[in-house]
Amino acid sequence: MKHKDFQYVVQLENENTLLKQKISELQEELNRYKNRNSRNSSTPPSQDFKRNTPNSTHLGGAKPGHKAHQRECISDDKVDKIITSTCDRCPTCKTQIIRKTGATSNFQYVDLLDGKIHISNYNRIGYYCPCCRKRFFAPLPDNIGRSPFGPRLRAAVCTLTARFHLSKREVTDLFRDFFNFHISNGMVSKIEAATAAFLKPSYQKIRKEILNSQQPAYVDETRWRHARRNAYIWEISTKSHTLYQVHLRRNKEARDALLGNQFRQPLVTDRYCVYRNLDVPHQYCLTHLLRNFQSFAECSSIARFIGKGLVEQMKSVFRLWRLYRRGKIKFDELKRKCRYRQKTIKDLLKDGVFSSNKRLSRFSWDLLGSYDRMWTFLRIRDLGPTNNQAERDLRPMVLWRKKSFGTKGKKGMQFVAIVGSIVQTLKKQGKSVYAFISEVLATSHRQKFLLSGQTL
Repeated sequence: MKHKDFQYVVQLENENTLLKQKISELQEELNRYKNRNSRNSSTPPSQDFKRNTPNSTHLGGAKPGHKAHQRECISDDKVDKIITSTCDRCPTCKTQIIRKTGATSNFQYVDLLDGKIHISNYNRIGYYCPCCRKRFFAPLPDNIGRSPFGPRLRAAVCTLTARFHLSKREVTDLFRDFFNFHISNGMVSKIEAATAAFLKPSYQKIRKEILNSQQPAYVDETRWRHARRNAYIWEISTKSHTLYQVHLRRNKEARDALLGNQFRQPLVTDRYCVYRNLDVPHQYCLTHLLRNFQSFAECSSIARFIGKGLVEQMKSVFRLWRLYRRGKIKFDELKRKCRYRQKTIKDLLKDGVFSSNKRLSRFSWDLLGSYDRMWTFLRIRDLGPTNNQAERDLRPMVLWRKKSFGTKGKKGMQFVAIVGSIVQTLKKQGKSVYAFISEVLATSHRQKFLLSGQTL
């Protein structure tokens, strides 16, 4: 072997050794990045990937043998109002021949009045009916339900948790600091569950309004944590209403549970596969597509030039859309000026099909198969080209998810879906969440969930 050939071989071996060392370092860095979590880095726990936990026998709540902690009665010197409840006839046989037994039952009713805690003490007199031989206590007034907490206090608790996303401990601390009144964490959960049951008719009304409306609908989903398993919050949104649904799956079954079988209005979504076989006017979110185009524009291969062309044309479409929204051009002019961009984007996607970049080739082929769904907003005047409305309506639930540990039981899941939907709908309509929930709770005991003229 010649001396020059020998030097060349040695040089190649040295370069090969350096490249192997570099590949090993990069592989180690990649593994470290993929396995990074809150235990081995400064990553916050909320960003950890949580796996599904197998069914466990560990149940929430008090354990066997746990000493019960009952809410203590408030002394009479701190009570604002003392009322004696009497009775003139037996509630069972309706006879008026009754006599007092000398026993009394104390019922304390707590509510918010003029921004302060107001406590009413009802002393119920005990009676004996010789006709039916039963002992009973005088009933409470008709406007007092079985709960010791009034509608305004319960509405305040639910507004703090569902509207402002305070934890249960934060709610109890707030009541202690602001009102000098103790309420337990468990009672906050009970109030939430009972309120969700009262608000369920309003939730069904929101669903009916959305599905029967002719307004374009925007649909999206995001992760949620339920019963130590990965779940999802699905959302459908219009200009005036928002509906949430917690489901354990992210498939067609969950989609059908949200949209139903009679859904026919225009729809805006991302390109997730479960939305593809819907027989409705369908618009793909162009913002999501712009991100895909940008990823190809940052490649180092020939795909870079195709990606840059797609990004340039898509940004031009967005500029025209903004001019239309501001009233500077009319809808017909928008359609006319977008025709050239439509043709150019289609030609670039055809070039992408035959690109050496396999990812770009698959992406272009898939998008060309549903190319018309990129431009549905040019055929329906009130339809937007992006799914930004659904993203904005889903943001409060994302913040709620990041701050909480999700939900454990069915009642908690119902509270998140029902009260979350009502809160977001009332925000869109410019109504007070606290006032609405207070009225529903106040009227439900007497009028069986009639909302006294209020609508959602």
